[in-house]
Amino acid sequence: MTDIVKRENAMVAPPASLIEASLALPPRDMAEVSARLIEMATCDPEVARSAIYCVPVGKDKDTGLQKFKLGESIRLAEMGQGAFGRMFCDVRIEEQSSNSVTVKAMLMDLQTLNIYSGLGVARIFNEARAKLAIAAATSIAKRNAILSMIRPYTNAILPQIKACIVRGLSEEGSVKEALDKLLSDLADMGISESAVKKAVANERDNVDRVVVLLGILNALRDNIVTPYEVFGEGEGEKPPVREPQPKTKPKTKPKTKPKTAEPPPAAEPSGEAQPAEGEEEEPAEEVPDEQVIEALAEHRRSVGAMTFTKEAKKFGIVGHSWLKSEPAALRAMYDALQDDGFSK
Repeated sequence: MTDIVKRENAMVAPPASLIEASLALPPRDMAEVSARLIEMATCDPEVARSAIYCVPVGKDKDTGLQKFKLGESIRLAEMGQGAFGRMFCDVRIEEQSSNSVTVKAMLMDLQTLNIYSGLGVARIFNEARAKLAIAAATSIAKRNAILSMIRPYTNAILPQIKACIVRGLSEEGSVKEALDKLLSDLADMGISESAVKKAVANERDNVDRVVVLLGILNALRDNIVTPYEVFGEGEGEKPPVREPQPKTKPKTKPKTKPKTAEPPPAAEPSGEAQPAEGEEEEPAEEVPDEQVIEALAEHRRSVGAMTFTKEAKKFGIVGHSWLKSEPAALRAMYDALQDDGFSK
C-alpha cells in the first residue's frame, strides 16, 4: 500500500440505450416490490440471519449498559436491488492508504433518473484485511448507496426478518446451543466471553441476545464496525493511554529595571485580552486530555464511523486516523460537540 492515493477519474454513466429502455417500461408496482423483498429476505431463517446488522448506539441512561440498533446488511441491500430492479451503480476508489481504503458508489434509479451516493471505508489492521480491503469497501459503498434509495422499505421489514430468525431458532431446538456457537465464533476473533456477555447484558433474554450477536457478527465480518467499538477489546482504534503529568508553571525570569530612563514603547493593541501585571499566563496544552479523547471515541461509537468521518472533516480531521490528528483540531471538534448539546 502507498500513502494516500486519490482517484480523480469520473464515474461511468449508464448507456443511453439502457436509460431509454427503462423509461419505456411502466412504473414500479411498489406493493409488488415490497412483497417480493419480504419473500426474498424471509424465505429461510439462514437467509434472514444474513440480512441484519447490529451496531452500538450508545448506552442506556438508566442502566449504563450498551444499546444496539438493528439495521440492514449488505445482503439485504442486494436483495432490495433485485426486488426494485432498474438500478445502475458504479464505484471508484476515493482514497487508499496503508490504514484504510475509501470507495465511493454512485447509483442511478433508471425509472426516475435520481442519483444516490454512498461511501464505504474498510480499515486495515493486518495483512489479511489488506488483501480484501478494496472489495470490502466497495460492498459497503454499494450498500449505502442502495439503502439511500430504498431504506424506507428495507427498514419496514426488519421486524419480519427478526421474527423469521426467532422462528428458525425454535425449529432448531436449543437457543443456548446457538448462543454458545456465537460465543465460539467471536472467541475466534479474539473477543472474550465476559466482554460479549457484558455487551449484550441489556437484552431481554437469550433469544434477543442471539439475534443481536448474529447482527454484530455480520457487521464485524463486513468491516462495518470493529471489535473494539462493540466490545472494548480486540482490533480497532483505541484511545491512547497517557500517563498523568504533574501541572507545573513555567519558570519566569526575574524582572529587571530598564537600563535607560525612557519608558518602553507602547505595544500595538491586538484586540486580545492580555494577562494583568503580575499574573502568569497559563501554558497552552500541547495535547488534548483524556476527556477529549474518550468523549470523541464515545461519540464515534454512538453515531457510527461514517457520520463521524463527515463531522470530523469539518475540523480538518481524517476520520479513519483521527487519533493522529492535531490536538488543536480534536479540541475544536470536542468544543463544538459540547456547544451542540453533546454530553461529556
